[in-house]
Amino acid sequence: PAPAPAPAPAPAPASMESSDSATPSAVGMPAVSPVPSAGSFYVTTAINYANGSPHMGHAYESVCTDVLARYHRAYGRAVFFLTGADEHGQKIADTAREANLAPIQLCDRSVSQFHALNTALGVANDGYVRTSSDHHKAGATAVWKKAASKGDIYLGVYSGWYNVREETFVTETDAAAADYMDQVSGKPLKKMEEASYFFKLSKYQQQIIAHIETHPAFVQPEVRRNEVLERLRVPLQDLSISRTTFSWGIPVPDDPQHVMYVWIDALSNYISALGYPDGEAFRAFWPAAVHVIGKDITWFHCVIWPALLMSLELPLPTTVLAHGFVHGADGRKMSKSLGNVVDPLEVLAKFDLDSFRYFVVRDAPLGGDLTFSEDALAIRHNAELIGTFGNLVNRALALCEKYCAGCVPAAKADRVLDIDALREATERAYGSFALHSAMEMAIGAFGTVNKYVTDTEPWHMKADDPKRNVVVRTLLEHVYALTHFVQPVLVRGASAVFSKLNTPPVAICALKTSLDCLNVGTRVSAGGVLYQQAQTEEAFARMEAEAAAKKVAAAKGAAKAAAKSGAKVEDQSDLSRLDLRVGRVLSVRKHTEADALYVEEIDLGEPKPRVVVSGLVAHMPADSLQNALVVCLANTKPSKMRGVESQAMLLCGFAADGGAVRLVRPPDGCVPGDRVHFDGHEGEPEKQLNPKKKLWDKLQGDLNVHKRVPRYKELPFMTEKGTCRVDDIDAGSIK
Repeated sequence: PAPAPAPAPAPAPASMESSDSATPSAVGMPAVSPVPSAGSFYVTTAINYANGSPHMGHAYESVCTDVLARYHRAYGRAVFFLTGADEHGQKIADTAREANLAPIQLCDRSVSQFHALNTALGVANDGYVRTSSDHHKAGATAVWKKAASKGDIYLGVYSGWYNVREETFVTETDAAAADYMDQVSGKPLKKMEEASYFFKLSKYQQQIIAHIETHPAFVQPEVRRNEVLERLRVPLQDLSISRTTFSWGIPVPDDPQHVMYVWIDALSNYISALGYPDGEAFRAFWPAAVHVIGKDITWFHCVIWPALLMSLELPLPTTVLAHGFVHGADGRKMSKSLGNVVDPLEVLAKFDLDSFRYFVVRDAPLGGDLTFSEDALAIRHNAELIGTFGNLVNRALALCEKYCAGCVPAAKADRVLDIDALREATERAYGSFALHSAMEMAIGAFGTVNKYVTDTEPWHMKADDPKRNVVVRTLLEHVYALTHFVQPVLVRGASAVFSKLNTPPVAICALKTSLDCLNVGTRVSAGGVLYQQAQTEEAFARMEAEAAAKKVAAAKGAAKAAAKSGAKVEDQSDLSRLDLRVGRVLSVRKHTEADALYVEEIDLGEPKPRVVVSGLVAHMPADSLQNALVVCLANTKPSKMRGVESQAMLLCGFAADGGAVRLVRPPDGCVPGDRVHFDGHEGEPEKQLNPKKKLWDKLQGDLNVHKRVPRYKELPFMTEKGTCRVDDIDAGSIK
């Protein structure tokens, strides 16, 4: 749905302290003035519970919400982006007491940690609400009074089970099903009986069902919508909304012995932060366009919050978007007990901010789970941010510097892309919260223009060819236009591009599609690359493979040219004649007739294992070979070594300094019999190498180890699962 029009951007509420806010310009992006006709957009995260340190889930939610806010700002809308801290409740009171702190001291410490994370992530929120603040207490009190005036709050007695960790009441049925234990912490549920105020949740059940059924966009993604509707088949019980057993909360109006139940307190932040009931920002921005939350709190936002808003006679938010969890590289949800937790601040210390933001947005749909891997992040960074986005920017600026004295030429640009079509497709993608699709389209557009410059080959044009200036203008104009579509995610890179082009961005809704946005004669800056290569072991191996593949392609082209001229060329099929295979060592023993030799049985994916004799006794213990995945040359002619026939050759890396000797190891996931190959060298291996031709001896001189990657010349040993490795050796040979 189209955002509602707003007459003018509203200021942040006066209660928002400047230290609790950030602005787009604070993280390097030139500000774009709102276009009144573009409407408004109010987006929120769930406020973070102030009882622990930030983790990857918080970072994921903050970045994705920030990207939504940045896109709509960049489009030209008046945007208010709210995040904050949920500071009340029994769990915080208990934790503070255990730490010998006042609850507010514990909360202050937590809030400072979340501020630090948001700053590191480049998050540009407009407001930050703390539920301990006076302005929030006033808003929550107004919410309570309004609901009470409708007859929707009454005093009763709560008797039942309470989960302290989740700060939720648990029905007898659910408690019994969980064996009266918190299934996460293992702690027993608490049996409680106390006076409590109740909210008439049951009164609004049918209205909530009707709203969800008639507004398909209200709960997203669809799987969460279906879960909520299924749960709503069971009659709702009225909700206990106050407590008397602790005091760290907002006092109930006219009955200060009670404090508000944490969810009523916390949920009301979305309107208290705007100045409910009569603040200027509240009038301008409510209802919210979207609440971005974790999928574990869908029920509270899609049932309790709508019921409360109905009681307040307020419109409901357009969408509640429940994102998935962040999993470790092993595919399991991050957990300290599993040892797969990743600290987002540690990742940001290793990688560029844009790389982190790009990966979490690009690698999974927002409604699904995200598997986080530093190797996968580095590979995307190198291939897409450097190889596609950065490559086009650098080419455009370098060609302008070389051919046009660093100034925008007067030539008319070619139309490589339909910018208007991209704008419409991007608007649809963000409208359906498909952030990954929006970035895929944007980076793909940079790739299309990269192909244009490769195809036109301006470096082969004569100096007086007017087409050369056309190519330069085409590249500059497309870089300028396309950077608008990556700026919500690539905050540093996009800002640098606009600076290099010496031209600020405009509102996307007002971006001209005529490819004449840059003023003729504008001086551009070609200095410096946007990003440095990300170096992880897997990413480095991928870069090596890609570079080698390019050289192979070039060699093939040279071979074809040489063949036409009758010149002799190297036989490209030699490598493919080698039968290099993955094997698993099933057993290993000392040779009975030679102290320096091992005799191994190795499974090479054949009906019977092969016997292999290797001279590794002096280099590694037998138990390091047992069950190891290895690489073998499987088509050598069998030869006897001190009376034992060796039926294959086990490959190892030997350090150039004469030190370490290490196995050539295939990547995880390989199985015995998997083929090891070299990109660009196709063909079937010989059944058995002819020893008279000495092919192995001929090729072995070019086998090497470079930065732990086994190679032939510059071609890495590859399998279908990835690149092989040689641990601990940066330079050496392979034997």
